[in-house]
Amino acid sequence: MKIPKILLTTNVFILTIFLMPIFYMFWRFANFSRNLSAFLESWDVFSLLFNTLTLFLAVVLTSLFIGLLVSIFTVRYELPASKILFSLTILPLVIPSYIGALTYVSAFSPRGLFVDVFSSFGLNEISGIDGFVGSWIVLTLFTYPYVQLVCSSALRNLDSTVEDAARSLGVKKVKMYTSVVLPRLKKPIIYSSLLVGLYVISDFGAVSLMKYGTMTKAIYSYYVININGDPVIFYSTILIFLALIISFAQRGSDISRSAKVSGTPREIEKIKLSKKPKILVLTFFFVLIFFSLFVPVSVLGYWLFRGLAQGNSVSGALSGILGSLSAATVTSILAMIIATPIVVMISQYRSKFGDLFEKVTLTLYGLPHIAVGISMLFITIKNISFNLSNIYNSYNLIFDSFFTTSCGWRASFYGTS
Repeated sequence: MKIPKILLTTNVFILTIFLMPIFYMFWRFANFSRNLSAFLESWDVFSLLFNTLTLFLAVVLTSLFIGLLVSIFTVRYELPASKILFSLTILPLVIPSYIGALTYVSAFSPRGLFVDVFSSFGLNEISGIDGFVGSWIVLTLFTYPYVQLVCSSALRNLDSTVEDAARSLGVKKVKMYTSVVLPRLKKPIIYSSLLVGLYVISDFGAVSLMKYGTMTKAIYSYYVININGDPVIFYSTILIFLALIISFAQRGSDISRSAKVSGTPREIEKIKLSKKPKILVLTFFFVLIFFSLFVPVSVLGYWLFRGLAQGNSVSGALSGILGSLSAATVTSILAMIIATPIVVMISQYRSKFGDLFEKVTLTLYGLPHIAVGISMLFITIKNISFNLSNIYNSYNLIFDSFFTTSCGWRASFYGTS
């Protein structure tokens, strides 16, 4: 069916707006005031890129391991209060990594809350967690729910007849999951790892608090020194380019295509565990929930009650809370409105342009927010001739940046649903 002209024109306009930050960054990158080799010699580019990729791989692999374990245990095995365990392991997703890192710095710094609690036992100081290890732990604890959500849903809808057949042939449990179940979950695994990986390379708050040098931290550092400096453009472009490579590599690879299994999915018969394995599994859940949920919530609660006890008022934070809520609400509503013509074109009018548009919008969702924000800021300052105070550091600029990275996800979600 041919796409109506008004729908096609609308989506071309939206696509142009969305691609504007990328094209602008690449254009500025191609017109540096200095030679590219001079940049590579004067800045620690390769070290920062290595740090970013190392953290990316470490967090993705660890999150996949934890998320898959939680999914398999809660979906395939009979555990006491499995629904509650599933909900509690999902809840860390609502804690921003910046806040999570802040609580861990407060609790496990050399003279933090952990030392205060155990000072009566002679503990005066600990080494603390920071750098790569601290960033790895914090980002893993607050990103594994992405894997859990995607893979547990796929696991519930997976036809279990193949597993029953393998079990009847005497295949051991570990081998059954590695050779039968996981190969049929390739697409959910790749997709969830993409979400985690793009989150990691775009994260700024956690790595800054943990004092670990990455591309995002370099962007902000140079931004504070000189907003119009070439280093900001350089690192933002490199980060956008890295995100695009990861996104297109995932979508274009054969490994992202799941194996299809014939048959009608039926209700899964959960496996009962003996006493010792059940204790080990419940211990795993206890440790995971303790460090990913109890520690950050209890630290935040401690500082809240301590502040109230010292006479501090929460009214001072209301303006920030209302600002965050209003920005999130308005952005979400407008993003859904803008995503509507994209969804209609993708779902109702199958075409090469629609397929390309879907891939582009999904890729835009994975762009680092700090890089997109920097690009929108430069476009505003350089090319808009009215009073900058009307847009700089305002909701308008925030909305533009959020649209670019959020509409793609909404278009993908509603279009595939």
